Amino acid sequence: MGKTYDKYILSVLTKAGTAGITISNLVRHVYNMDRTLFTSPQLDEVDRSVRRFIRRNTGTPQSLVERMERRGFYRLNVSRQVSASQLMLKFEAHTANNTADNEQTDEPSRHEDRSLNLF
Repeated sequence: MGKTYDKYILSVLTKAGTAGITISNLVRHVYNMDRTLFTSPQLDEVDRSVRRFIRRNTGTPQSLVERMERRGFYRLNVSRQVSASQLMLKFEAHTANNTADNEQTDEPSRHEDRSLNLF
């Protein structure tokens, strides 16, 4: 069994956004991300691994990757992550409110002199 390229695939799909990307372009990006000065993976191994990842992570509405209307295009399943993004928005709003409350309580302490005595 060869190397898995899951992190590279997810990174490329994230950068592609809602526009999506073809499998051939995805394979090319993953291949280039894994190349170094001294090693170069086999292109057919990367192709098999990317296709296996896509096949494994598509098919159901809750899948990580979704097929687009255009033939051969794939993107991250944004409808799956709606609840997570809503939770993050609620969390950010809650922390922003707490930060504002803390700043209001710290105002009197801002006026105290904290300078160093040099002499």
